[in-house]
Amino acid sequence: MPVFRSKFTLVVLILFISSFVSWHCTKIDTTSIGNDLIPAVDNVHTFDTSISVVTINNDSVLVKCDTLFRQFGFENALGFVSNDPFFGKTTAAIYLELKPNSFPFSFAAVKDSLTGDSIVLVLQHTRTFGDSTIPQKVNVYQLTSQFNIDSIYTGCSSFNYSNTLLGSTIYLPNHFGDTSRTFVDTSNNELRIKLSNSFASSFFSHDSSNWFKNDSIYKLNFPGLAVVPDASYGGNALSYFKLEGANTKLAIYYHYIKNGIKDTVANFFKFSGSTGKSNYVTRDRSGANINSHLSHTNDDLIYIQSATGSSATINIPDLNVLSNRIIHKAELVMESIPNSPFDPFVAPDFLYLETKDSSLNGAYHPIPCDFIVSSNSPNLSSFGGSRLNSKDDLGNSVNKYVFNITRYLQNFVTKRRSDMNLKLSAPNHVFSLGYTDYCNQLNFPFLFPLNTFTYGRVILGGGSNANPNYRMKLRIVYSRI
Repeated sequence: MPVFRSKFTLVVLILFISSFVSWHCTKIDTTSIGNDLIPAVDNVHTFDTSISVVTINNDSVLVKCDTLFRQFGFENALGFVSNDPFFGKTTAAIYLELKPNSFPFSFAAVKDSLTGDSIVLVLQHTRTFGDSTIPQKVNVYQLTSQFNIDSIYTGCSSFNYSNTLLGSTIYLPNHFGDTSRTFVDTSNNELRIKLSNSFASSFFSHDSSNWFKNDSIYKLNFPGLAVVPDASYGGNALSYFKLEGANTKLAIYYHYIKNGIKDTVANFFKFSGSTGKSNYVTRDRSGANINSHLSHTNDDLIYIQSATGSSATINIPDLNVLSNRIIHKAELVMESIPNSPFDPFVAPDFLYLETKDSSLNGAYHPIPCDFIVSSNSPNLSSFGGSRLNSKDDLGNSVNKYVFNITRYLQNFVTKRRSDMNLKLSAPNHVFSLGYTDYCNQLNFPFLFPLNTFTYGRVILGGGSNANPNYRMKLRIVYSRI
């Protein structure tokens, strides 16, 4: 009887070990994004490998003039970055129109009886990118060229303006939260710039019979304002303002005598759908660290700056000899070099991956098969590209971005395509007129915001980075056919 029990225990143990080993050999990775491509069946062995990539920074001087996303709520950058050691200098100016609610416009009293008090340009602040502890100065001038409401302006759209200073102010980017109290107007998170008395006197001298008779005459006499940073004063940040915000306005304060009593009035000219704006941004890379990483072969560090900014191309030459196989998951993984806790320049919220199509004159378009658009909204949650806060092996804080290109890679190896050429950037928005990709997947026209204009920059480990922990790579989980 003891012998029988011993043999029985041995058999059970052998069966258990066999089952355990078999289960681990046939189990498909539970995190596999591409499991729906094939059924999980017995005797299917999966393998995990990483393929090296070639990364090339695009020449920084060839800055793309990104079209601005014109949806209401878009934030506009203003300020001067004097010392980003990695990317250089940035200057951002705002050109805008502010109008009365309707024409003809009339003051509460005829011009001969009113007394002008002041005119103040007010901009509603949203956030700041960079070192908010250094004061900055901005100047205001009158535009000499008009907006065309039917035109689309880019970050390179500059406007002419008069050299007569209308007003200026010095501000601390970290003090916008302070509350300001003025007549019929108590609010915070705003930049207030008092315009000159001479401008106010001229403004108050007109009425509905001339300047304020209709929109065309108003624009001819007052095309708008240029709000321009004074780079000679210094600064190291960009502040962002919502022109469509309730607190953005040209605040016009005046008073008159009514029945022997002083009556004070405030009129607000605001930004609306019939007004124009442009956010003019210039970059100066001279002396910046990025210039030391433009080898055009396989850069060890990749510099991505939100539009209008820098981008990079990614090639994966080893894919050209990759045999056909079943791809369960393919992820392009990239990490930043460790972040300094004192670095005031944060990484972009999103990066965007495109592929070059030689049949379309070498134009770039969304990743076929994996980038899916429905109801004007792309599948960013599954496609990837959003910034992830992560830790490296030493516990340092890093920014991580992951793109799921599983179906794209499956099509690539199955159809024996060649020369996968990818582009990495941080655009203000993504758009398309609609197309059918080579997976016969129909994508409808879309226009989708991605990053706040000029907000964010990141330095990623490139394909030749000396530290393998930061090196960009393509991770593949696959099965042999």
